[in-house]
Amino acid sequence: MKILIKKASGVFALKVVASLMSLAFYYLLAMYLPVSQFGLFSLAITLSIFIGAMIKQGFEQLSVRYFAQRDSTLGRNDETAHFYWFVIIFITLSTSLIACVIFVFGRWLTITVFNQYALLELLPLVIWLSLVQALLAINSSVFKGVAKPKLSMLFSGCVTFSIAILVLIIERAETANSALVILLFSAVIALLVSFVFTARYLSITTFKGKLLFDNAKTITSSSWQFFIIGFSAVVTQHIAMLVLGMFEATEQLGIYALALKFSLVAGYPLLAINAITTPQFARYHAKGDMIAFGKLANTTSTLFLVLATSVVLVLGGLAYYLIPLIGVEYIASIYIVHILLCGYWVNLATGSVVAMLTMAGYESLFKKITLYLMLINIVLMFVFVPFYGMYAAASVTSLIMALKNIIAWYCVRRLVLNKDARAYPNTSN
Repeated sequence: MKILIKKASGVFALKVVASLMSLAFYYLLAMYLPVSQFGLFSLAITLSIFIGAMIKQGFEQLSVRYFAQRDSTLGRNDETAHFYWFVIIFITLSTSLIACVIFVFGRWLTITVFNQYALLELLPLVIWLSLVQALLAINSSVFKGVAKPKLSMLFSGCVTFSIAILVLIIERAETANSALVILLFSAVIALLVSFVFTARYLSITTFKGKLLFDNAKTITSSSWQFFIIGFSAVVTQHIAMLVLGMFEATEQLGIYALALKFSLVAGYPLLAINAITTPQFARYHAKGDMIAFGKLANTTSTLFLVLATSVVLVLGGLAYYLIPLIGVEYIASIYIVHILLCGYWVNLATGSVVAMLTMAGYESLFKKITLYLMLINIVLMFVFVPFYGMYAAASVTSLIMALKNIIAWYCVRRLVLNKDARAYPNTSN
């Protein structure tokens, strides 16, 4: 436990900084922008998140497992470089395809579905931001896979939002358009810097067209499982914004978006610790060392339970003091935060169960679980949000998040630990 905490402390500190930077950026935007413009900006960001999930096609999670299962000293060989280039080219082509679809259906989407003509003007920025953020996510996954979790955390938002806050202070945003431009500019700078660091661990100048696509079918079939899992997670966290956008005014979107961003901080400790544990789970499973796999799982369980309770209590209390400082129009965000934190408590308390399942090769099972929950989530949203608005959206989001992690926890205990590792000594003490 002490060794894990020592290893995770630096990563956790960086993730805390990144989460605070992200929260500070949105906090400042909520203060600077009218609530309707903040709601419009948040809707555009939500579209960017969905587009990003579609163009990544599961390669973010697959990259972690791919590089983690290969010794980090072999990071500069042709095989890993070709995999990296395949992913980069695939994402770029996917973005181009989605851009064409949006060009055709963009007016229908923004005006007919969301009744937001101003959103139509933001779509080009949304597409560019989706591509840049997707490439950043891949580079971050490479760093995580080659056991450089601090670099992974650094480019998971720390650099981007540090630049964005600085630019926002110098050039105050007054519209959703200008806020998106600031965020896109900051993300591009962060991406360029991340490519410099990526070159240290991969021979990214290596490029042979034939070898690049030799295993294309195998790679894409593996990534598809992760895509379903990742996209379902995005739906769980963010579908509420899209459904609210169909039935509520942008002011309600702004209130909900602020609460969502505030509550998302509760998930960052899990991301920080997963940056350490996920590659380890992948390595242990690849080596067949399920005893070590189980020991790591048991060691982190107590840590996650303590973290979950502490983080939720602190954030729930801070919401009372920080949110009203933005303006009285955001008071309702406090209650939304408390509802969402219930789901995040379960998410954090159950720990790295999703990482264990996917790194142990059960991504197909978890894909089915997330698909069913995603469909239930969508149905519940359309049933209750038109009548109860953002409170229903928060309640459904929290419920589905909790169910997903409880089911994953059960599967890990039943299929991974008991079946593969047999009996484990509880080493958490």
